[in-house]
Amino acid sequence: MNKMIFLSLFYSSLFCESLSIMSYNCGGIEHHYDYQRAACMQKLMRQREKKEPMALAFAAFGETVQLQALFDPTCPLKYGDGATSSFYHDPTQPSSFHHQWYKQASTMISHYQDPHVIIYDKEVFHNILNHCQKVMLDHNLPIKGLTFEEKIGACRSIMAKDFFRRNSSYDIIALQEADDFIQNKSIPKEYEVLAASQTHSINALCFKKERFTLIRKTYIKEGQGIVAHLFDKTTQKTITIASAHLTGCNPYVKGPDSEKGDKQLKALISYLEKDDGNIKVIAMDSNVTAVHPRLKIVKDHHFILDYKNYIYPTCTSPYYCVDTRLDWIAVYDNKSCKRIENRKIEHCRLNAIEENFSDHAPVGADIEL
Repeated sequence: MNKMIFLSLFYSSLFCESLSIMSYNCGGIEHHYDYQRAACMQKLMRQREKKEPMALAFAAFGETVQLQALFDPTCPLKYGDGATSSFYHDPTQPSSFHHQWYKQASTMISHYQDPHVIIYDKEVFHNILNHCQKVMLDHNLPIKGLTFEEKIGACRSIMAKDFFRRNSSYDIIALQEADDFIQNKSIPKEYEVLAASQTHSINALCFKKERFTLIRKTYIKEGQGIVAHLFDKTTQKTITIASAHLTGCNPYVKGPDSEKGDKQLKALISYLEKDDGNIKVIAMDSNVTAVHPRLKIVKDHHFILDYKNYIYPTCTSPYYCVDTRLDWIAVYDNKSCKRIENRKIEHCRLNAIEENFSDHAPVGADIEL
């Protein structure tokens, strides 16, 4: 009897196939702005966590509750149509709960639209410089004669190659703002890399050559995404996956600035709905939290995501100065997909410049087929 149970479990696990996916906004704004901003947030958020731990806990709780209310059919709570609490009022206004932190953040680094990046905070500047020089010296690279920006570039390149090598167990990697890291060949050789033909803020998809055959690729301009149509030699199924970076807006409150990103998401979903792939996946930087109703578009079109496991923040809002989750992996809910479960990615924490070369944290998920 025990032998029969063992064999049953063995064959069940043998035929239970899965697909592992990682999504990562690599922080590709020119002059390494995102990495430098992450260093500023590393200092600022530590200060805020000490001074206002309950406020940050409230923000995190609000996102978790809204996510569950939206995607969990058994949840008794009603999903709200965007944030209405005074907690989410415009941080640029003096009356906002977040205004003092917004002001402090603006004194640490220049605006991302300025032609040159200037770090006004000397402590942050030296934190970056010391870390980058240490990484370069550890890899026997010369530091003499290089500018501050060149040192950051060399350091981030080393960190990126190390990160992708450590996480090469993923079957597919979706990237946003992957500019420098596609060009300097940071992705391990076992992956085929598909990059959108953009001049900047490049979306990309990387898939294991051994497991997948490329059927075709498509760039959805209206949806800010690249789509790969793959044949999975392991499961004999077709996989359609999109890597997308939606236009930013207030990450909590729906307003006129939300319209462009909402339209992009709808265009992307419309394309996937018409596709005949067995498994359809969106890996994206949505630029909104679960509090913002943009994610309702995902739910209303029968895409699901894991709302229980490893719902950690993936970016710090530069205006609210609150850690938020903006990055998501969602799969179309059909008979080919049993479930999706988030996977924790180690040693790449948000706003930890010693281990993360971006201002986003990556997200991972396993899809059981």
